[in-house]
Amino acid sequence: MRGYPGDSGSSIMPGMYKGEGGSWKIQCTTFGDFLANECIAATEVSVIKVDIEGAEIMVLPEIAKWLASVEWPQPRGKPALWLSLHKFAWDGVDVDAFASVVHKLQQDYAFTYDAILRPQKKDITVASQLLNMYLFTDTAIATPKA
Repeated sequence: MRGYPGDSGSSIMPGMYKGEGGSWKIQCTTFGDFLANECIAATEVSVIKVDIEGAEIMVLPEIAKWLASVEWPQPRGKPALWLSLHKFAWDGVDVDAFASVVHKLQQDYAFTYDAILRPQKKDITVASQLLNMYLFTDTAIATPKA
């Protein structure tokens, strides 16, 4: 483990920080089960933020399945998805398989923006940088012109 629980840079990803020991046993649940246990209707979710220091590879496929399983009210559509991808933590990961999950999510949303809300094309490349941040949304965002 690196950092302390709750640190913005802490991570329990195996191999992410060589030589830093420690482990935790934690109880996990899926996003859909969490909402059900907390009595939150899926259609009440406005934004999903996934910024989990490399572990997005473990949870994003489940979130994608959950998003596809809900009938979203129109015109609002699905909740916006803020996604931070930490490629530097993906040792031993099938990046192509994960990229296909991200690409499918991107195709399911009307708009994609980068971290400073610049519109992006529908063919973002997951593995192009060490850290990528994207916002997928069904609602256009008015951004100031430079």
